[in-house]
Amino acid sequence: MMRLCILRRQNWQPALEYSSDRFVVGPVEKLRGVYCVNTGYTVFKLVEVIDGNNECYILKQSLSHGVSIYDRIILDADKYSENEMIY
Repeated sequence: MMRLCILRRQNWQPALEYSSDRFVVGPVEKLRGVYCVNTGYTVFKLVEVIDGNNECYILKQSLSHGVSIYDRIILDADKYSENEMIY
């Protein structure tokens, strides 16, 4: 599973160009999702699992920008990262 962090707009300030200022990322939240490779590039999509076992999952359908029917899903996501080209 991929680890992503969420930056809240009220806590974020853009760094000035050539600045030595740094932003410390606070606590991170794990997101459940899959990599889709419909266009030849890996794209992370959020999923909400309703039920499942080791072989298949039932996903909530109403997530915007979530998984759609006939999406090509990567089964071994540990080998890939976001925006990686798949041949």
